Amino acid sequence: MAVGILEFRDGKVVRERIYLGELWEPPAWRVQWLERMDPEAPPAPLCRANRC
Repeated sequence: MAVGILEFRDGKVVRERIYLGELWEPPAWRVQWLERMDPEAPPAPLCRANRC
């Protein structure tokens, strides 16, 4: 659904690009692997310093 690209310089983010795709229905052969996302659900916690 989205791709984020971060550019770093000297350990700091200097540029961020986010590309969003159009929503689409998967082909029938892929439906078995489909996982719908609830847009109202709270975001999952982020991992920091390899501690989840």
